[in-house]
Amino acid sequence: LWLLIVKGFQIYLQVADPGTAYGAASSVLVFLVFLYLTSMGLIVGAMSAAVIVRRSRHRGRVKRQTAALRERQTAALRERLRPRVVAPTVLESGGLDHG
Repeated sequence: LWLLIVKGFQIYLQVADPGTAYGAASSVLVFLVFLYLTSMGLIVGAMSAAVIVRRSRHRGRVKRQTAALRERQTAALRERLRPRVVAPTVLESGGLDHG
């Protein structure tokens, strides 16, 4: 897009006649518009780059959090499915009297 703006400005400079009063004034106005469009292009490009970086960082953070959550869930599931050793109770051993 910026190359098109530069090319348009070059074409204008070839066609315009800065020798007249209107030509000089219009050249200044066209140059100011050129500077404005160039600065807007730079700002939009910088904002786009910032959004891309922010999204890629967010994506990496989400992947790390997802992996940690899966690990916690897997550990909790393993803990639930682990066989338990149950100590014998008083009733199973025949009561308190062995005598």
